[in-house]
Amino acid sequence: MSDKWGGARVTHYHTVLMTAVTIGLGVIVKYAREAEENRIRFFPPFMVCFMILFYCTGESCSRDVTAM
Repeated sequence: MSDKWGGARVTHYHTVLMTAVTIGLGVIVKYAREAEENRIRFFPPFMVCFMILFYCTGESCSRDVTAM
């Protein structure tokens, strides 16, 4: 991605996305802890947020490793 759009731009957008997803995870965990029953319904959005977070982290790492 960084070769196509530029490293600084990709880093910026991945950082913004990681921040938003982390806030979303906090909100999901808060509501899941307050839920009295049927907590399993919070798992799919939780998993999707973590997958996005891992993608952004991996994309940032692969860009840094290839630059060395």
